[in-house]
Amino acid sequence: MKAKVLTVAAALVLVTSAGAWADDDLLGKDAVPGFTGNVTFTNDYLFRGLSQTRHDPAVQGSIEYDHESGIYVGIWGSSIDFAGMNGTHAQLETDFYGGYKGAIDNFSYNLGAI
Repeated sequence: MKAKVLTVAAALVLVTSAGAWADDDLLGKDAVPGFTGNVTFTNDYLFRGLSQTRHDPAVQGSIEYDHESGIYVGIWGSSIDFAGMNGTHAQLETDFYGGYKGAIDNFSYNLGAI
């Protein structure tokens, strides 16, 4: 389990590092379409006050693609630790999301779904 988490974490760091350097926002220019992402290491994954990792650390990350039209899609994931009633064991949560964002003058909007 720990080897899988470390492998996924290392892959996400490499992918997000490449995306971060390609992002013109870091250079103070207008954003360009492309891939972005992030990696988070946390001491406990809490959702609505309940530990999703049995109070153990979690590795979380996301990869997102933004198109110049305003459409975006992405995937977010986190390590978890759930024991099922039938002997199964869940170790990964993934959420797919997408939407449309834009701006009209000083008004920005973002319509999305997970």
